[in-house]
Amino acid sequence: MRIGHTAYPHQLKLMPNKPTLLFAHANGFPAGSYKQLFAQLEDDFNIIAIDKLGHNPAYPINNNWSNVADELINYIEQHADGPVIGVGHSMGGMATFLAAYQRPELFSQIIMLDPPLAMSYGSLAFYLAKKTGYMDKMTPAGKTQYRKTQWDNRQACFDNLAPKGLFNGFSEQGVWDYIDAATEQRADGKLHLHYSVDAECTAFRTVPDNMEFKRKPLAVPGTLIRFSDGVIRPYFAQRLAKLHKMEYRTVAGGHMLPLQEPDGVGALIKEIVFGVSSA
Repeated sequence: MRIGHTAYPHQLKLMPNKPTLLFAHANGFPAGSYKQLFAQLEDDFNIIAIDKLGHNPAYPINNNWSNVADELINYIEQHADGPVIGVGHSMGGMATFLAAYQRPELFSQIIMLDPPLAMSYGSLAFYLAKKTGYMDKMTPAGKTQYRKTQWDNRQACFDNLAPKGLFNGFSEQGVWDYIDAATEQRADGKLHLHYSVDAECTAFRTVPDNMEFKRKPLAVPGTLIRFSDGVIRPYFAQRLAKLHKMEYRTVAGGHMLPLQEPDGVGALIKEIVFGVSSA
C-alpha cells in the first residue's frame, strides 16, 4: 500500500499482476483512517492514496474543487504505471469524478461512494448559499471550525471522540485508526490534530455547484453508490448517473459506511470491479 509519498516496505513497487486502485478519502478523514477497508482490498489491488487531500500548497482547495481533482491527476501521473481504478468516498468521490472527467485516459473505471452531490435546483441552492454565506449552516463547516484540535494524550483523544455522533458505528479499532492517521504528538507532549481545520472548513464551503453543467458523458465506466441514510438526495444521484451512463446503486447505511462496515464495502468494491459477488 502506498499512501502519500510513503511506500510501505512490503510494496515498494506496484505488483504487475494486480490492478492499481487509487483511493480518495472523505473530508477530514486522512487515507490512513481507512486502514480496515484497505485490509479487505490489498490482496486484490495495489492501493495508492494521497494521505491528506487539499493540504499540498500547490493544490489549495478552491471553489468547486478543481484543484483537488488536479492533485489526484498529478498523483496518478507520478505514482501509477497505467490507468487506475478510482474509488472515492464523499469529497474523494467527487474529486475522482472530476479528475476522470478531465483526464479519462488515467482511469479504467471509477466508483463514487456517497459523494456530496447537488444537481438541478440543488446546484442553484449551493451557488446561492456560497454567495450569502449560508454554507456554514448548510454543511458541517459551521461546527467544524470549532473542532477540538489537541488532547493531553491518545487515551484522552479516544475518550473524547468515540462517543461523538460522527464516530457512531465505528469499531474501537476504527476510532484508533483515525487517531493514528489524523493526530501527532508534538514537543509540548500533547496530541495535536494535523488535518487542517481550515482546509476541512474550506472544502465544506466550496462543495461543487457546477455539476449540472458537465453534460458531456463521462468517458470511462462509472458506478455511483448512494448510501440510504447518507448525504445525497436520490434524484441528484439518479440524474448524475443518467447523464453520465453510470451504474447506480443504493446501499443501506449512513454516510460513514466505509469506516463503519469496511468488510461489506470492501466486498462491494470487489464485486463492482471483478463482477463476482462474495455473498
